[in-house]
Amino acid sequence: MEIKNLLRKLWRKTLEYAALICPIVLLWLVMCWSKEVVPFGNGLIDYGDMKEQSEPMYLFLWDVLHGRKNLFFDWTTSII
Repeated sequence: MEIKNLLRKLWRKTLEYAALICPIVLLWLVMCWSKEVVPFGNGLIDYGDMKEQSEPMYLFLWDVLHGRKNLFFDWTTSII
């Protein structure tokens, strides 16, 4: 009987969490669909971000490794 009550409580908690998470995920999917961002192809989120961020990141790393910039704080790139 104790296991049955435990499973019932677990099921209730799972439904509560699902009720909280599902609207957020649905809103995120609608936003991605409206911006034509897909999980594959040219509209991929990572592809779009890396196209703009990879070169500055490597240049910053080069400067850190050669002692020209601080690893933990940089005034020019606002990296903390």
